[in-house]
Amino acid sequence: VYPQPADEVLNIFTSDAPLKWSLRDLDGREVLKIQSPHNQVKMDVSALPSGIYILCGVCESGVVYRKIVCAR
Repeated sequence: VYPQPADEVLNIFTSDAPLKWSLRDLDGREVLKIQSPHNQVKMDVSALPSGIYILCGVCESGVVYRKIVCAR
């Protein structure tokens, strides 16, 4: 996952192709959601306010969580 901190686009690469991605704020609210069968995803975070978010990827082998920082 790069760049960190993110400002416009968050690039996500995985070895396993998740079925869906979600980005949540620290209050647990889902702020972005993407479904993709590919192991490379670009998530547009340009409309999000600066702050810390949790990226969640769900795939056949389980769930992946990453801390994401958005900064302007």
